[in-house]
Amino acid sequence: MGIFVNGVQQNLNLSYSVANGLHVVEPVLEVVREETLSDILARPANLIPADVRAAITMPRPELFSLVILVMTLTLLPQGLFTLFYMMYTWNNPEIAEQYRSPKEYFTPQFSFTAILPARREENVIYDTIQRGRRHRLPGSPQRNPDHDSR
Repeated sequence: MGIFVNGVQQNLNLSYSVANGLHVVEPVLEVVREETLSDILARPANLIPADVRAAITMPRPELFSLVILVMTLTLLPQGLFTLFYMMYTWNNPEIAEQYRSPKEYFTPQFSFTAILPARREENVIYDTIQRGRRHRLPGSPQRNPDHDSR
C-alpha cells in the first residue's frame, strides 16, 4: 500500500493491534558502517577456514617466549660489543681518529664496468647512460663527458 506525496509514491506500512489500533510502522533504516583499516586488512584472513584460522591464531606463549629468548641471546653479544666499542672510543678519541675514514682519497687506479638492465627501456636508456657518464666520484679527475669517446 502506498500514498502519493508530491507526485511520488511512498510506501505506507500500517499495523493494527487491539491495544493501539491502526498505526503507521516507521521504516527501519539500516545504518551502514564505514569500513575501517582493520576491516580491510582482515579480508584475506576471512578467506581462511575458521578452524584453520583458529589453529593459527591460538595463543602459544611458550613458542613466543622461546623465539624472544633466542633473539635476545643472538643479539646480546652484538649489542654488548657495540656498547663497549662506543664507550672505548668515547674515552679514547685519539683511537677513534686513528681508525676513522680517510679525509682525502687516493686517485682511482682501477676502472669498472656498469651493467644496466634495460629491457624495454629504449626510450630512456640514452639519458640513463649520459647521467652515469657525468657522475663524478670524490677524488676522481675532472673530465668533460661531452668529449669522451662514445
